[in-house]
Amino acid sequence: MTIRVGINGFGRMGRLTLRAAWDEADIEFVHINDPAGDAATLAHLLNFDSVHGRWDRAIAADGDVLVVDGRRIPSRATRNLRPATGRLATSWSKRHADADGVSLDVGFYYMANAMGRLLGTVLSGWVYQAAGLEACLAISAVLVALAAIISIGLPQHHPSGASSA
Repeated sequence: MTIRVGINGFGRMGRLTLRAAWDEADIEFVHINDPAGDAATLAHLLNFDSVHGRWDRAIAADGDVLVVDGRRIPSRATRNLRPATGRLATSWSKRHADADGVSLDVGFYYMANAMGRLLGTVLSGWVYQAAGLEACLAISAVLVALAAIISIGLPQHHPSGASSA
């Protein structure tokens, strides 16, 4: 089953996500929304990364479409994805949903992300006031170690042709 992906925000993480998953057969990029630039800007930034260098793909812009290795990905520069009408401005649901009409509502992502940031800010502030900087650093170290332990248990995925070292 092909996973259809729309990227909202084509900053460093959005571009790296596209690069990392580009050769995966079961992932299809269907839309990119980035309010900071048009398709020509997105193509330039995707091609010339200051940290990871040039990407060995043919990248171009054709109007409001990003073209990577001949595959066309529509793009927009929309800031407000849910205007007063209440519908997604990009109409991803209509254009890119599966046959049963299921699509990811971008609003849930924003809500979950905002809630995580709020909880993290409130809890770290409380720990700092109650126990000081040392306690904040100790808790951060424990959480990093916990994340590392959990990630070890995740299944390993190697792109086709790559071998595990």
